[in-house]
Amino acid sequence: MVPACIKLCPWAAGLLIAALLLQGCENDSAKPSKPDGSAQPGSGAQPGGSMQQSKPQPCDDGSEPACADKSQPDFSSKPPKCANGVNPLCADGSQPRAPGGPGKGGSGNGPTGNGPSGNGPSGNGPSGNGPSGNGPSGNGPSGNGPSGNGPSGNGPSGNGPPGGNGHAPASSSKHAAPMLGDVAKTVVTGTDVRTKKAFSAGENVYGPFEAGFGSQQDFILEGLGCAQGSLGHVAGGIDTHTAEQMVASQCSITLPRVDEGNYISLLDECGGHTRDYHFHEKLTCLYDATSGAHSTKVAEALDGKLIYGKWEHTTNKALPLLDACGGHFGRTPESPDADVYHYHVQDTAPFTVGCFGPNDDNSLVTVEQCRSFYSGCDGNLVTVNTPQGSKEYDDWCPCYDANGSNTGKEIAPLAVFTKGRLLKSEQQQQLRGSSTNLP
Repeated sequence: MVPACIKLCPWAAGLLIAALLLQGCENDSAKPSKPDGSAQPGSGAQPGGSMQQSKPQPCDDGSEPACADKSQPDFSSKPPKCANGVNPLCADGSQPRAPGGPGKGGSGNGPTGNGPSGNGPSGNGPSGNGPSGNGPSGNGPSGNGPSGNGPSGNGPSGNGPPGGNGHAPASSSKHAAPMLGDVAKTVVTGTDVRTKKAFSAGENVYGPFEAGFGSQQDFILEGLGCAQGSLGHVAGGIDTHTAEQMVASQCSITLPRVDEGNYISLLDECGGHTRDYHFHEKLTCLYDATSGAHSTKVAEALDGKLIYGKWEHTTNKALPLLDACGGHFGRTPESPDADVYHYHVQDTAPFTVGCFGPNDDNSLVTVEQCRSFYSGCDGNLVTVNTPQGSKEYDDWCPCYDANGSNTGKEIAPLAVFTKGRLLKSEQQQQLRGSSTNLP
C-alpha cells in the first residue's frame, strides 16, 4: 500500500528521498576503508591509511575530551595530544579515542595505560574483539563472533580480520575452562587506591590468555611505546604477563612503567583492561591484603566455586598450596567449619582458574591431569622472547608446573603434591593459633 502522504504530497516524498540519499552519502564518507579501499564500518581510517583532523567519537560518559592547558586537542595524533604534549581526557578521567582508533564493541583485548586520571597514554584497549565472554561451550553470552575470533575488527559488530592467532582450540572435558572470555565474575566491589577508579560487582574475569595483538591493535601498541605497532604483534594463546614481556622485548621498551605519573602497561594496576573491562590478573583492588586472616572472596568461577585473594593468611604472608587448577581444600570465611575446594588468585599464570577442579574423585589436579583436559596442551611448542631471555611455551595450554613451565617437559610437581601433605597439618595448626578468625 502506498502511504497517504505520497499520494497526496508527491513533493514531500521527493524531499524525503533526497534527504535520505544525502544522509547515506554522509554516512558512506564517514566509513573507513578496508585494505582494498572499500568502506568498512567501525574504524576511522581513511583510504590509504591517513587520518583526518576531526571530532573524536564521544567519551563513554558523554562528555567532550578537554586539555588541562585549555588548548584544542589534536585528534590527528595517535594517541590524541594537547599543546603541552599531554593526552586530553574525558570528564570521568578516561582517555578519548582518536579517529581511526579502535571502536567500542566486543570484548577488546588490549593494553590499557592507567594513570592518576584512570587512563594513561595508551588509552583503553582495542575493542570490538571477538570471543567476548566465552562460556563453557566456547561462546560467550554476547555471541560476539565465533570462538577464537581474536583481537579482531573495530566497530559495533566486533568482527573483522583476526589480529593474531586468536583461534583457541576447543576442549570437550568438563574440567576445561574457556580459553578466551569469562572464567568467572567478580562478586565484590573495589577501588583502585591510586586512581580512585571504582569497580562494581559482576565484572568479567578472563582466563590467562590474550587472543593476540595484530594490526588492529597497532594504535594501542604505539601508545605503549612501540615505534611501529607491527613490532609488538603477538600471537594468541600466550598468557598476559608473558605477552606483555614479549611486546616489551620486540619494541625495546619497559613494561610496565610509569611515565609522567601514568602507569603504562598491558593491564592496569588492578589486573584488568579495555573499555569493556575485564580482569586477567591480580584483582588486588577487590580485597584487603592486610585483613589478618584468609583472603576474602573476590569472584565466583563458572563452576560455582569461589575465588579468593592470594593469601591463605595475610598477617603471616602464608600462600596456599594449590593444584594445577589453582585450587585446594581448606577453610574459608564462608566455610569456617568444613574444608571446601576453592580457588585463589596467583601472581603467576594461570592467575585465577587453570581448570575446573577437583578431579571427579575429589582429588587435587596434577599438571599431567590438567594437560589431559585441554586439546591445546599438545606439545607443539613455540619459542617466546622476553627481556629475561627465550623460553619454550605451549600456546593455549593453561597448565603450569612448579617452575612456571607449561611445556609438559620434565614436569616439576607442584608443592601441594610434594610437601603439601607433610606441611598441611603443621600449617593449619599455625594458622589457627595466629588468628581467632580461623577454626
